Amino acid sequence: MMEYYANFGNGSVDRFRPQLGVELRVTKMLNFEMFWSHQFKNPPEIPSVDAFGMTVKFYFKRNSNKSRNNNT
Repeated sequence: MMEYYANFGNGSVDRFRPQLGVELRVTKMLNFEMFWSHQFKNPPEIPSVDAFGMTVKFYFKRNSNKSRNNNT
């Protein structure tokens, strides 16, 4: 994924950031994501940034109304 942030009021806040990652399904209700992100210098006085991240995502099942309506 590539992201570009633009601030039209102040161009010195613009950022360009490529990101690479993988998302793994651990269980039916749990996903695990790992990623690397690099932010380029812009403007030159702002240093470049390399970041590694991890997220855990939980999904909860919701009962649908269709199953309730079929029983009546």
